[in-house]
Amino acid sequence: LNWEWLSGGALYRPLPLGWTAPFAMRTTAWLNDAGAPVLVMHGQRDTVIPYALGRTLYDGLRVPKEMLTSHAGHSEIPLFEAARYYETVTRFIRKGPA
Repeated sequence: LNWEWLSGGALYRPLPLGWTAPFAMRTTAWLNDAGAPVLVMHGQRDTVIPYALGRTLYDGLRVPKEMLTSHAGHSEIPLFEAARYYETVTRFIRKGPA
């Protein structure tokens, strides 16, 4: 059992959320319960939400999924890789529900 994770230290540092942290972000469970396809987009230089959390989200999904990664920071993928970003989003939307 990883006590640091349960106490919120690993995911929410430096916020003092303590034991409530594991219940604060249930995104993976919500998306799996919804059953809809998911496009995860994450910059590897994101200083707001660590890339590892985006990767963990993607790895935990049991629904049809796709991941777009970039060397960009938080919300910067369209600025640095506009063509790739819009191609990926458009293709994902056109595919529709699985």
